[in-house]
Amino acid sequence: MRDVVVLGCGRSGTSLVTGLVASAGRATGPRLLAPDPANPRGFFEDPAVNALNERLLAPLTERLGTGGGTYARPLREGERWLAALPADAEVGHLDVDRARALVPPGPWCLKDPRFSYTLRAWEPVLGDALRVLVVRHPGEAARSMVDHAANGTLGLGLPGALRVWEAVNRYVLEHHLGRGDWLVLHHAAVLDGSALPALEEALGAAVDRSFVDGALHRSPAAPVPPSCAALHAELLAAARDEGSAA
Repeated sequence: MRDVVVLGCGRSGTSLVTGLVASAGRATGPRLLAPDPANPRGFFEDPAVNALNERLLAPLTERLGTGGGTYARPLREGERWLAALPADAEVGHLDVDRARALVPPGPWCLKDPRFSYTLRAWEPVLGDALRVLVVRHPGEAARSMVDHAANGTLGLGLPGALRVWEAVNRYVLEHHLGRGDWLVLHHAAVLDGSALPALEEALGAAVDRSFVDGALHRSPAAPVPPSCAALHAELLAAARDEGSAA
């Protein structure tokens, strides 16, 4: 049974997919973030893994500042899953020994949206783990990001959230996709079940299909700029090229 790492822009269904992977016999670790109203079934993220990724991203987000108006203030600790980094951003070196100590006994699954930027730094730890990228329509993901951040002072609006979606997915496409074994899943195809056979084939095990609850994933799509629409189409084409579920 293969180990798995799940990544993708925040609010794109990465928790949903990780829950399905966990139901197929992958350990996600003993120290997971608690569920909340945004993710009532859980995030499947280890805070210590998140902290290592936050440390890798901190120098880059400090230079980012407010991201040209993407945010009302610079990102703080714990918020860097919302980073909109330029495509030429270079992530620093990981404390590999510390990271290895956080990996649960296999077969395992690690998930953090920040892996979308830090994946290459983690390669010595991840080895030949299956990389699962979850892609959601940019207008839906952006709307969900704004709703998730609405109670804070970050001031993330729809234009900024769309910049986050575009930056994250562009970085994955240019820096990660194709390095190793990948499965690309579209959020809508997970919800309607059409992506689940491909996921089960890649995992070599059945998933608990009752874990999928469409009522928890109903953010209405916001209008998207042409650059986001083009990137979305490019990701769907990459999914088809990888033999994945678009």
